[in-house]
Amino acid sequence: MVGEDKNQGFVAVAKQSASQSDQVTRSWGQKSGSFLDKSAIVFDWDDTLFASSAMSSYGLHSSEEEDLTSEMQGLLIELEEHVISVLEKAVRFGKVCIITNADNGWVALCGERFFPRALSFIERKEIPVISARHLYESKYPTTPTKWKEAAFAEHIAPWCHREEDMNVLVLGDGLSERLAAHAFAKNRTQARVKTVKFVEHPTIKELVQQLFLLETSFDYIWEHDGTFDIDLNFQ
Repeated sequence: MVGEDKNQGFVAVAKQSASQSDQVTRSWGQKSGSFLDKSAIVFDWDDTLFASSAMSSYGLHSSEEEDLTSEMQGLLIELEEHVISVLEKAVRFGKVCIITNADNGWVALCGERFFPRALSFIERKEIPVISARHLYESKYPTTPTKWKEAAFAEHIAPWCHREEDMNVLVLGDGLSERLAAHAFAKNRTQARVKTVKFVEHPTIKELVQQLFLLETSFDYIWEHDGTFDIDLNFQ
């Protein structure tokens, strides 16, 4: 299960920060336009929204037609429900996109095979799905970390017109998301750039727990008037 101390500390710090900066948050939120015009929420796909490592460990691949056990079906249904809940919350807070280093079409392939309701939600809400590999591998063939940096610069920056109003939340299991977020924030010192690093190679149950933690803490993370990095872990 998620480490109890880590969870409690994570939630408590987020709540305290939101409470202390509540007036500030309301102030900068009213500067111009709506929150949706100022905020970007970026998700990775593999092992963040979809349990790719766990599915591989079961010998299941999204392009293959193995039969799922009833237990696996139940786990995936539960995971999909949490993914939809997280995305539903995210689209209320800002512009949302999925940036992955996987091949172009991978998210759709996973969705069609295992996550049809989540894929339908992504399409219905017109959430962009960007393959950083597809767009930038030819430019940076030996440095995959640059792919997401380039994706952030090209696709996220235009969403946030005023640096002092920027509120960017980045969620993923790898270092590439955090490095891209830090590169994005480097010359935007007034922007609020926050990263939440998920556990690498989670089981499906572990990913469900992380998404549940994100659901329950999302408001506090998003409202925090500052920049931070948070790591989730298991004990």
